[in-house]
Amino acid sequence: MVAGVVKSLARPGGNATGLSLQRSDAAGKRIELLREVVPNLRRLAITYNGGNPLDMHEAQVATRILGLEAVTSDIRLPEDIIPAFDALKGRVEAIYVCADPLAVTNRVRINTLALEMRLPTMFASREFVEVGELMSYGANFFELYRRAAELVDKILRGAKPADLPVEQPTKFDLIFNLTTAKALRHTLLQMLPTVIGTQCEWRSGVRPRQLFVEQETSPRTGTTRFRQLYVPTTTCARRLLERA
Repeated sequence: MVAGVVKSLARPGGNATGLSLQRSDAAGKRIELLREVVPNLRRLAITYNGGNPLDMHEAQVATRILGLEAVTSDIRLPEDIIPAFDALKGRVEAIYVCADPLAVTNRVRINTLALEMRLPTMFASREFVEVGELMSYGANFFELYRRAAELVDKILRGAKPADLPVEQPTKFDLIFNLTTAKALRHTLLQMLPTVIGTQCEWRSGVRPRQLFVEQETSPRTGTTRFRQLYVPTTTCARRLLERA
C-alpha cells in the first residue's frame, strides 16, 4: 500500500493483487527472537539501505519498545559494507540486517565479517542462514508460491484482481545455523526450547548443522503450531569453527 500498488489489502482496486511477505510487519518479532537468543543484548546494530529502507522504521520502533539501544548503519553500495562493519566493532552485541536486495547479493561478505567479529545475526530469509549467519525469521516462500498459483488460476477463470484480497502468509520459517552457534560458542542449543516454546528432539541422536522450525498460524482460529524439520549439513562456519 505504501508504494501505491493497491488501495487496501481487503480491496486492492486497479489491476493488481497478490501476497504479502510481511517483512516489515515481522521486524519486531525478529528482534524479539534475537533478544531471546542473546540474553545480554543491550546495543543492537541495524544495517539498512537508505535508498530502500523497507523495515528500518519498524526495527527502530521494536528496539525502543524492547529497551534496546539501536546503532544504525547505512549501507547503499557494496563498498560501504566493510567500513560499516569496522565502525561497529566493540559497539554492539548483535546485528539485525534489514531485508534488501543489496544485502542478499552480498550475504557471504556480510556473514564473513559478522563471524570474524563473533556477532550473532538476524535476517528475514533462510538464504542468509545457509551461508553461515546465525538465524532468520520470515514468511515461508514455498507456501506463498503455491498460493500465488491459486490466485493466477482464479484470475484465468475470470476473477478480477481488484476483487481478490491481498493474502497474508500463514507459515513462517524460524531457522538457526547450529554450526555458527557452536563457532560463536553460543548457548543456543540449551535455549531453543525457551525460544520456540517446545522441546527439541534430535533425530537418531545427531544434531544437524541447521535447525529448521516451521511456524504455521491458522487464519481461522489464530492458533500457532511448530513443526521441526531438518536441512542438509553445510560448511557455513567451518573455518571459524576449526579455529575456535
